[in-house]
Amino acid sequence: MADENQGGGEKKKNNRNRNRNRNKNRNRKKSSGNSENRNNTPRNNNGSKKKSNNRRRPKRRYKLSKEDTIYNKYLTMMEQHLAARKKYFALFDRADPQQRAKLERNFTNTMNKVREFENSLEGEDREKFLARVNGLTFDSTYSENHEIPFDGEKVPADLPSEDPHFLETQKASDFSSDTEESVGSMEDYLAYKGL
Repeated sequence: MADENQGGGEKKKNNRNRNRNRNKNRNRKKSSGNSENRNNTPRNNNGSKKKSNNRRRPKRRYKLSKEDTIYNKYLTMMEQHLAARKKYFALFDRADPQQRAKLERNFTNTMNKVREFENSLEGEDREKFLARVNGLTFDSTYSENHEIPFDGEKVPADLPSEDPHFLETQKASDFSSDTEESVGSMEDYLAYKGL
């Protein structure tokens, strides 16, 4: 009796395998109707489509040079600063005091980060960075055409400044001898005003 049970168990096992093979054959027959599709798609041993491994692999990134990495970091920080500045000035009148303080703090923090980043660069990196950021030359066309020194004239600090809004007649006029309208002293004026 024990032998019969063992034989029955093997029969069931064989039937299972037979059914699996039938299903494989059915899948192959269905997919064989479209031979172009069958040849293009990769398949496992059991005839089903292979799962693509593209999602599992990390994307390859291009290796940037050190100069480009520094510049990209600077641009990112500048974008953050410009966004904070825009938000601060856009909501300045509408925000309540706490929100305004937070916006101002964010604005100054981003500005300080940009300045710290610029100051943290040293040596050759700093030179390359400044050449790239401030790489535009000054426009000296007008100065060259009119033979004006580009740096401008050094003006002494002790010269009296002239008011550009005076007309020539106003500059030439002298009112020292005119006493017609000037009546009273400064003390009278201060007493009149109560000062």
